[in-house]
Amino acid sequence: MRVNIDNLKLLMYKVANDNYNEFARLLNIDVGYLHKVMNYKCGAGKLFFSKLIEYCEENSLDFNQYIFLT
Repeated sequence: MRVNIDNLKLLMYKVANDNYNEFARLLNIDVGYLHKVMNYKCGAGKLFFSKLIEYCEENSLDFNQYIFLT
């Protein structure tokens, strides 16, 4: 799996006013980890994907919009 960075940035803009701290809080992950995933394209792990999927399910979003299944 890989993160669809472009769509994730759009989601962050919509739900957190483009604020990394707020978006990390919404996803319940560390802001540094979120920043690395989104800006340095380091590999997101199980924790990131599970939190993103959980957030999407709680907010009636299609997680397939934010994750590339390989």
